[in-house]
Amino acid sequence: MFGAVTCALAILFEISGGTWGEPELVSSGIVSTQDTEFNTTLSPDGQLLVVTRYDDASGVGTIEALQQSGDSWKRAGRDHAGWPGDRLDGIDAGDGHFSPDGNRFLFYCDADIWLSERGADGQWSEPTPVDEVSTASAEAYPTLAKDGTLCFTRQVGRNWEIFFARPEGDGWAEPQRLGAPISTRYREHDALLTPDGRRLIFVRIGDPQGPGSSDLYTSVRTEDGWSQPELLPFNSPQIDGSPCLSPDGRWLYFTSGRPPKNAKAAGLCIWRVRVPAQWEKGV
Repeated sequence: MFGAVTCALAILFEISGGTWGEPELVSSGIVSTQDTEFNTTLSPDGQLLVVTRYDDASGVGTIEALQQSGDSWKRAGRDHAGWPGDRLDGIDAGDGHFSPDGNRFLFYCDADIWLSERGADGQWSEPTPVDEVSTASAEAYPTLAKDGTLCFTRQVGRNWEIFFARPEGDGWAEPQRLGAPISTRYREHDALLTPDGRRLIFVRIGDPQGPGSSDLYTSVRTEDGWSQPELLPFNSPQIDGSPCLSPDGRWLYFTSGRPPKNAKAAGLCIWRVRVPAQWEKGV
């Protein structure tokens, strides 16, 4: 029995692109706390980690930035050069995302995708909705590739599906829904398009193939389209989602409800896992 399980895991690790590290909790008591944290993004220099904190009592989400301090993190000041903090004060928002060059910051607010841009003077613009992708339906979880392709999730009927919007002029063209094999009768959302645009990491909910209620999958772009999605090998029986690659491509940050085994953290927290060497080429 043990041998069969070991063999199955080895096969899973192989088809998922190599050897993965062991998931580890991120900064217990500072980044990962007894509050609810999810949806991580890092600035291109890796010095800012931005996370969504959710107040379970009020139902309000806050986008919070933490600055690297030695081997740990501390709350970033509003005037930090790489962070549009004063532009986000008092906004019930989440799903923050830095563009690969760090000059765009996208997030979810009022069921739409919003954007703030950093000018040549280093100042951030007032956030505005991205009109090209905003509809009467809810849109969330924006991520950008280096070529400007915007990936996001949209509610379609009772389901959620993943869309791409290609850059056009100063904005984006009409969004296109990803079809099979990414889209299924299950719920797909929280999709990360890697900077090179060749790999998609996303969440699928409700598929009995996965070990938890929410699981992370990956798919690779080929000449014939997207490959059949594969479960990532570190999914747990709990909620797993909200993928984010570190700027150097060495770590995949994600949200998980797995027990943190630490009194300073509980519930949904931020975790990270060392990615296979093959993945680092995608940054």
